[in-house]
Amino acid sequence: MTLNFDEEVDLSRTSNINNNNGERLLYSKLQKSSKTPTIIAFLIAKGIVKNEDSARLLLLIFSIVVFVFSAYLIIRSFSGPVFINKLSR
Repeated sequence: MTLNFDEEVDLSRTSNINNNNGERLLYSKLQKSSKTPTIIAFLIAKGIVKNEDSARLLLLIFSIVVFVFSAYLIIRSFSGPVFINKLSR
């Protein structure tokens, strides 16, 4: 089933579960979760960042730095052999 942007989503196929209070909980992959992700909640709780947007920006910058560093190490590993006498100088 392919959804176009102008189509309405049929939520009748999602599973409905009754909890103890008789309320129905709707579980769907199409609905956005209202729960804050754990790592973002951790950064806010430790006082590293003040809100979710700055936590997402920090995580994005961190992932870019890690990617660039790992790319540097991979490229450097193909630069040629390292001889023992070069390391001792």
